[in-house]
Amino acid sequence: MVNGKQCTIPSYVDDIKISHQEDKVCNQIVDIIESRFGKLTRSQSKKHTFLGMDIELLGNRKVAISTPQHLQEALDFFGEVLTRDVVNPANSKLFTICKEAKLFF
Repeated sequence: MVNGKQCTIPSYVDDIKISHQEDKVCNQIVDIIESRFGKLTRSQSKKHTFLGMDIELLGNRKVAISTPQHLQEALDFFGEVLTRDVVNPANSKLFTICKEAKLFF
């Protein structure tokens, strides 16, 4: 608690997020951390990237979280080409029986 308000500082490896109702409190904490560990990259806006997530503060107690870069990396890795929208994750061969398959029971 800082100035009677909650201050939250989650961290993961080298990513840190500091939140408090007063911007000056966040700045003071970053200043303390920088005095010990050196210059940090600061982001004080409605849009942030944290742990591969794009986080946007929409207002009215709403937030949007997306992972477009992570999804694109997965698509690139597996070589999938998205050509259409689908209503479920099953592909068209879900119920196709392979005649060459051997039974194990």
